[in-house]
Order: sequence, then C-alpha cells, then structure tokens
Amino acid sequence: MDWWLGFSQCWPLGQDGCVVWWDAWAAIGAFAAVITTAVLGVVTYRLGKAANVASQLAVSLASKEAQRQLARDRKERILLLMQITPEISANRERINALHAHLSKEESEGFFLADVAYRKEFMEDMGQVAFPLTEKLADRYHYLDDQTGPRLVRGMGLFVSLHNNYEALLNEQPVAELVKARNLLLAVLPRIAADLEVVRLACGAAVRECGVDNPRIADAAPREGGVEP
Repeated sequence: MDWWLGFSQCWPLGQDGCVVWWDAWAAIGAFAAVITTAVLGVVTYRLGKAANVASQLAVSLASKEAQRQLARDRKERILLLMQITPEISANRERINALHAHLSKEESEGFFLADVAYRKEFMEDMGQVAFPLTEKLADRYHYLDDQTGPRLVRGMGLFVSLHNNYEALLNEQPVAELVKARNLLLAVLPRIAADLEVVRLACGAAVRECGVDNPRIADAAPREGGVEP
C-alpha cells in the first residue's frame, strides 16, 4: 500500500487525525475523467461508424426493394394489358359499329317507330361485354393515371347506358325516344374514345415486352380510330 501514501496518509479518510491530500485526490479525479472521456470518445466513434454502416445498408436494401417493386409493378401492368387486349379491341369495334349504324339517315325513323328495330339494336349492344376485364379489377392500380381512369370510365358508361336503355324495348313517347337516340349518339363515341386509349396502351405493352409480331399486326384489319 506504499502507493496509497501518495494520496493519503491514513484510511479511512479524515479519521483519527490523519491528513487528506486533497490535491492528490483532485489529480487522480482529473486523470480518471480524462481516461473516461477518451474511452467514451472511442466508443462513440465506433458506435457512429457502426451506425453509418447500418444506415448505408438500410438505404441500399430500401433502394433494391424499391427497384424490385418497380419491376414487379411493370410486369403486372404489362400482363394485365396483354390479357385485356382482345376484349378491349373487340368491344371498341362493336361500339363504333353501333354508333355508325345509329348514325345512318334512315335509322332515326326506324328507331322512333319500330320496337323490333330497337330490340335488335339492344341485342347488338348486349354483344359488348367485359367479363375478363371486370374479373381483373383488383389489378387496375397497376395502370397509369391515364389508362386506368379511361378504362373504368368507358366500361362504367357503357354498362350504365345499356342498363338504362332496356326501357327501349317497350313503347315510349316519341320525345323520350328522340332524347334516348341523341344521348346514344353522343355517349357511344366517348366510350369508344376511352377504349381507344386503353387499346393503344395495350399495344404499347406488347411492344414493351418484345413479344409483338409485325406479321400478325400487318395482317390484322385496320380501322379508323376515334379521337379521345
């Protein structure tokens, strides 16, 4: 315990007349503070370095996950558009045909006077259906801000139009029939225009994934589109 005399001549401190060397105790306290500060500095540095590594790893993982999610979303969008391509294209042509038929000069007289004519028209409207596209409704969120809304609006307009026009199968006042025909003439092109936007997106998806076949495309019948 000779080293102890460098700090105090007795123990316990301050008892039985012993002298406490407070300067020595202050020195050892200061030394201990320096050692503690140094240790804390090393620990803090290592913790900071570890935190930086962990942060960089987290950012890298988040970036990779975001890239994987984008790739999955792209694949889902392409597959969805490829699946609905035939249905959208066929229904667009049918709707254009309905509008063209109703636009004929002689059509107005038959539409207003002949229940059988209106029944035949409604049967033709019944050929327009979206069973597959409706079945895939839970995947519409993969479509872009233009294609998705136009698809939903076009389908919704047609379904509403068809359901409301079941009344055309019965006798109606001429004034009501005139309104009905004018509304059909106005709305059908809008539906066709919405479906045309979707059809173009479908074609772009086929080209994007590289499975388009120019020979098939060249052989397909071409039809004038409706401006959106």
